[in-house]
Amino acid sequence: MTKLTTILAIFIAGFSFSQQYSTDLVSVSEPHVSGWETYVSNENFKIEYKFVDCDPTMGYDFETVILRITNETNQKIEFSWHIDIHREGTCRTCAYEAEYRRTIVVGGNEVIEGDCVRNSNIQLKVFSQFIDADYTDGDKLSGFQLSDLSIEIL
Repeated sequence: MTKLTTILAIFIAGFSFSQQYSTDLVSVSEPHVSGWETYVSNENFKIEYKFVDCDPTMGYDFETVILRITNETNQKIEFSWHIDIHREGTCRTCAYEAEYRRTIVVGGNEVIEGDCVRNSNIQLKVFSQFIDADYTDGDKLSGFQLSDLSIEIL
């Protein structure tokens, strides 16, 4: 019976769906395209991004990139990636694997997206720059990439 269980486990594992995706660096240029841009997609999911101006009730106005993930299946999908954030042409997060690793589970036929709320959905947004008339200092986002992107249907 043990041999049969082992063979069955290997057979089932061979049909589980987990895949790595190669992604490109999105170079940031002015002006930004309005609306959603597709970052990566297939028949099971789509990841999109757009630039949004945020006007918080406290603090400086800022621009951020928000992500939207659409799960086209009836099953949960786990998305995992490292966010490479480039400022002034240099990757500022590439050396920090654990700190900038993002993992999120999206339910079947669910759509999730980032927002302007500072401490919510951090995995679904990338700070771009301050746009407040009283404060415009700081490096601007020059590019971003969801590197080591993997998805697994749960």
